[in-house]
Amino acid sequence: MLELSLSVFMSGSWSRQFLLTLTLLCGVRDVGAALNTLRAMECEKPPKIDGKLDEEVWLRADSAGGLTQIEPKLGQPASETTQVRIIYDQAAIYVGVTCRDRNPAGILARGRERDGSVLSGDHVALFFDTFNDSRNGYIFAISPDEGRWDALVSNHSNANTNWDGLWEVKAVTGKSGWTAELKIPFKSITYSPDSQVWGFNFSRTIARRGENVRWNSPRPEAQVHFAGDAGKLTGLRNLPENLGIEAAPYFLGRSRKVKGSDRSNELDAGLDIRWRINSGLSATLSFNTDFAETEVDQRQINFTRFPLFFPEKRDFFLEDAGIYRFADLNQSLLTPYFSRKIGLSASGQPVPIEAAGKVAGRIGKYELGVTAAMLEEANGVDSTPVFAGRISRQIFGESTAGLIATTGDPRSNGDNAMLGVDFRFQTSKWLGDQTLITNLFYLNSWTDPMDAPEFSGHAFGLGLEWPGDKFSVSLQAAEIEPGFDPALGFIRRNDVRYYSSNWRYLMRPEKPTWFQWSSFIYANQIYTDLDNEPLTTSHSFFPLVVRFSQNDELSFGITHTSDLIQFPYTIPGDINIPAANYEDMVTYEVKWKLNEARSLSGEFGSRWGDYYGGDWHSAFANLWYIPGSLTACGVSYDFNHFDLPDGEVDSHLLSLWLVLRFTPNVRWSNLVQYDTISETIGFNSRFSWEYKLGHRLNLVLSQLYYDDSTGFQVLDTEMVAKVGMRIRF
Repeated sequence: MLELSLSVFMSGSWSRQFLLTLTLLCGVRDVGAALNTLRAMECEKPPKIDGKLDEEVWLRADSAGGLTQIEPKLGQPASETTQVRIIYDQAAIYVGVTCRDRNPAGILARGRERDGSVLSGDHVALFFDTFNDSRNGYIFAISPDEGRWDALVSNHSNANTNWDGLWEVKAVTGKSGWTAELKIPFKSITYSPDSQVWGFNFSRTIARRGENVRWNSPRPEAQVHFAGDAGKLTGLRNLPENLGIEAAPYFLGRSRKVKGSDRSNELDAGLDIRWRINSGLSATLSFNTDFAETEVDQRQINFTRFPLFFPEKRDFFLEDAGIYRFADLNQSLLTPYFSRKIGLSASGQPVPIEAAGKVAGRIGKYELGVTAAMLEEANGVDSTPVFAGRISRQIFGESTAGLIATTGDPRSNGDNAMLGVDFRFQTSKWLGDQTLITNLFYLNSWTDPMDAPEFSGHAFGLGLEWPGDKFSVSLQAAEIEPGFDPALGFIRRNDVRYYSSNWRYLMRPEKPTWFQWSSFIYANQIYTDLDNEPLTTSHSFFPLVVRFSQNDELSFGITHTSDLIQFPYTIPGDINIPAANYEDMVTYEVKWKLNEARSLSGEFGSRWGDYYGGDWHSAFANLWYIPGSLTACGVSYDFNHFDLPDGEVDSHLLSLWLVLRFTPNVRWSNLVQYDTISETIGFNSRFSWEYKLGHRLNLVLSQLYYDDSTGFQVLDTEMVAKVGMRIRF
């Protein structure tokens, strides 16, 4: 089946007919728009970062403006004036932003912290492609109350939002709108010092109007950080080589009391040393690595027979994570390198890291990432070295070819290795101004258990994606052998062939009234064994997906599933799912999503239908109440009721957040989580103060309570105080 699919897909007559059909559905636009450019100005004396833009240097700098609406009135000029100016010296690049607003009382400012809710209110987002390669870059977003949000961009459009760079912002709101100044140190980014041109784009959101405007390539299917759609920033010259060393020591005190044992106290310290080899490549060594400041995982209850995925949150692994992205694969199928396997057990508990090191960055047309770590003995596993390496090269304009390799098994005393190759063809000029992406990959793993025979296996596949506005499609096919087992990767199931597709048709009225757009979505996933016998098939139809004029969304979907369970398994609540062929299971979903600009935002809905010989009913809500800059409150609730032949089970999962943003650099967050399956309450309180750029104090209190017949009992209490700093030489 896979071979037939590949041959049909690659045949010339079929592909020509397919492209002709899609062209007729979408319509081909003649792209004759000029590429927007902005000239940066070199300055001798840097501006004072106070948000006022009143120095002469700002008045002499060129400005970029003339933004175009994407929403709500596609193609129309922005309702308010926005101007961006850029200057630089040998230390940093400075951005001046002017956002005119005829109703300054209506400005919605609700960021006032790093990340958080910056993007849900008024904000400006700036994208820099510092190598001018239409592939990678940085996003910096700011709000009128000095909220900061940033991300690393890789492979043209993939944004790693967990990255936190070192940069400053000040903002001022006045009678004519708001202004802001950004200082981005050259030591916080990588770039080519010889390049005089960067890719650049920016956008503005006026939340109360649901208005999103962009400077270059204002296409609704693109985002401001799509590197291939950026304009140009010129005038850059004599940029610093940006060499040097950065030291990041930390000092930590920890006190822990586990029920039934004595209290333990410890003082500890560690050090990260980063050497900037050149402006694009750096090496980092970490000694006695600790992740006490990392936020806790949000609880999940697993009612499937497959492992759950939890995202990486640790800065050491996040900073260069985009380099390791392989063939656009993700957790829905497999991830060859999943950094959470290093330093965390299967249950998410820390495994001490004696030392870790990495080299990451760019050398000419190559991107390189090498990570090595030595794990301490823990959970019955001896002290273990692990390694992950990735190298890729730019070819054919926006395309990439690469290799990936891993060795070591952090969760057993056996050996494991994996090696893979991938090719990504990408163009942002298909059919004029459309983006087309094709991925091919091949992986092989080798495993040598301690007390079992060696085994190996491969995985390979291809994917095609056309992320258009009116019509978009993605296709994927893969084969995963039973012996494929990457110890440093994440995989849901092997011994399968996999096919999936996602099709969307979107309609925008020429003159939006009560709704902005509506769409129809069809998606499927098909798993077979290696003899092409069906295992799992799923077909989802969303005949109703509507975005209303106030940016709220309503969706209704139907999913038809057939699933061959080859081995019985147990879901939480000790309910057995027998081995059988479960056919014609139909489930329904209705969801209401609230506009993020509302004080009360989020989504809620219900799912119900057939479930492995029985019935399933579910209700969910993920809501945030943000009345202003100081306070943010959140609630997440997930209810499931299963009525199955082996019995009934109810589950409740509740999470509550309270976040206080005293200043943009002082934050106190509190999280309470409870579920009826584990019958435990987890409490995490975290006070964070960035008292100087790159210098941070964290105070953390974590407690675990168990619900027994006498009430909630404290099982575990841990208090941590940690001071970390980043010193540059």
